[in-house]
Amino acid sequence: MVVEQLVRSVQRLLPPGILLQVRGESTRSVALSGARLEQVLLNLVLNARDAMPSGGAVRLSIEDRGEQLVLAVTDDGVGMSDEVRDRVFEPFFTTKEPGRGIGLGLSMVHGLVTEVGGTVEVASAPGKGTTFTLCLPAVAPAASTPSEPRLVPSRRAKILLLEDEPFVLRAIQRVLRAAGHEVTSAVDGAGAEEALASAGDFDLLFTDAVVPGTDTSSVIAHFLERHPRAPVLVCSGFVREELVRRGIRAGEFFFLKKPFEPATLRAAVDEALGAAPQGS
Repeated sequence: MVVEQLVRSVQRLLPPGILLQVRGESTRSVALSGARLEQVLLNLVLNARDAMPSGGAVRLSIEDRGEQLVLAVTDDGVGMSDEVRDRVFEPFFTTKEPGRGIGLGLSMVHGLVTEVGGTVEVASAPGKGTTFTLCLPAVAPAASTPSEPRLVPSRRAKILLLEDEPFVLRAIQRVLRAAGHEVTSAVDGAGAEEALASAGDFDLLFTDAVVPGTDTSSVIAHFLERHPRAPVLVCSGFVREELVRRGIRAGEFFFLKKPFEPATLRAAVDEALGAAPQGS
């Protein structure tokens, strides 16, 4: 289980008026990988945070039911109407104001859980908070395996990483640095501009499709003004065609679809770097 890691990660993201409570424990594993389970739980906790602008409590409970582990995330937030609750797992559906979400977090949660034979249900009512309940198949403990060796890429690179979700940012940083790359990170458009102005030359821009404070096409354009021969890798839950409709020109970028595994990420970065001339 990754609950202890989750608690450490999330507590830094919750404002003082929101308390995170954890009840129950289990040493058993589930069909989801640790990274994906952490991604699912983090999305649910941050969604609960956003539903409580005046503060409250987020409660994470863990229950072992033999062949299943049941995880529930409950908040004291504003709750949902029946109409919103029925659509909450639809891709791109969101009730958040522009710039605060694109409606992919809960869709991703649903996809990851159902992909391994689990279920996710939501109970909510206006003014009465919300509970997301995950039922995940439990699995036998995996045999111990040697730790993954440090991978050496075909070309070490200096990468500008632009990603506003803290967990996703840290996960990508870990993979890229373990592969030997130098990573400079930013969480919004202003941070990316500052890095471009002060951190020297970059070999690759790795950016999420949605950038707080600006639009991604502007960030790409500014990056290419300074590094015209360097590749751009865009990661997103959108399909490539949707990115083109949003102003990111076809042929300007390599594309990596979320969610992705570390090996897929490394391969996408190597592909993009391999297409660029040396010394770009």
